[in-house]
Amino acid sequence: MGAVLFVRRVTAGLGRHKRVNLWILDQGPDWKMEMEFFNLDLAILLSYRLMDSWNGSMRVIAAVEHEEDKEKARKSFSRLVELVRLPADTSSHIADGDFGRYASTAPEADLNISPLPNELDAEFLWSLRDATGLSCLFTQDSGDESALA
Repeated sequence: MGAVLFVRRVTAGLGRHKRVNLWILDQGPDWKMEMEFFNLDLAILLSYRLMDSWNGSMRVIAAVEHEEDKEKARKSFSRLVELVRLPADTSSHIADGDFGRYASTAPEADLNISPLPNELDAEFLWSLRDATGLSCLFTQDSGDESALA
């Protein structure tokens, strides 16, 4: 069974900007997006469905710690858009540093969607919501979802 955890920011509305930020956790050093994604399918599927229902747009974001991994991440994002058949206007953003530090300067959206980290840390989830000023949706794949179907 897949799981979704909604961490709501009471003062942030949904659907105003019609934009979803899909966060990809650092996949370095390889950054390979091929026919199977590790714990990304549900996040991708929910991002797409929300963007589609809002008639909005999606941005794929990763905070990459190592400069040498940035070009690999850019190529991975292009491959992800192609494999999953996301709209051609899906934008991507590669940020410097780690996920938590970058969150406060993330591009504006209605909702941040991200896979849950391997080790659940509730304080990190609340701090991410507070840093972005947005509601956040965290997902955990069951293994039965497929963003490629």
